[in-house]
Amino acid sequence: MLVKLYALPDSRPAYDRLQQAGIVMRRALAPEKHKVVGWIRETFSEAWASETEVAFSHQPVSCFIAIQHKKIVGFACYDAACRNFFGPTGVAPKAQQGGIGKALLFACLEDMKHQGFGYAIIGGVGPADFYTKAVARWRSKAPRREFIGDCCRWRVVLRSTDSSLGCDPALANSGRNPKSVQSQSLTYKQKLHCSRRHRIADARHALLFAIPLLAS
Repeated sequence: MLVKLYALPDSRPAYDRLQQAGIVMRRALAPEKHKVVGWIRETFSEAWASETEVAFSHQPVSCFIAIQHKKIVGFACYDAACRNFFGPTGVAPKAQQGGIGKALLFACLEDMKHQGFGYAIIGGVGPADFYTKAVARWRSKAPRREFIGDCCRWRVVLRSTDSSLGCDPALANSGRNPKSVQSQSLTYKQKLHCSRRHRIADARHALLFAIPLLAS
């Protein structure tokens, strides 16, 4: 799953929920490595413990933890299995359904954004619905362009009452009402641009599918 770090939804409600529940979320400290890795090994798996050790080797540490009543109840790492990859992450069974996983997810994604990444990859997605609801499907107020079929035609989909179309300056300056525009033929240059975008997407998907095969 590919996540747009430059368009993340507001994370404050997730953080506020943890604060109200008395849960502290922060970056793990180097002296805590043995406690965090030991808890992950006991609660989840040896593989996740190994990946977390890699996260502790970074500076700053690319692992966040959630603490309640002086006990670890959740963790999340990034740049562990691969560069720019989110995970592993987990929440203690008794502490689930409390918003801990979502807050840890935001903490990692925002940290990756601050490092300059435009996108993040969630590899080996398990609870896909959780990630989709958390970060993958948010409503954008800006209009967007949807390509139809073989990219020879496109339509403008309005997300708000804003009359400016950021997807096509020529259309925005034409003086026509955007709501009346349903579709328009692409120019030759636009077709080439669209084709290039699809080739890049195909290459990215091929890489993501190849990674599990190389690891097996």
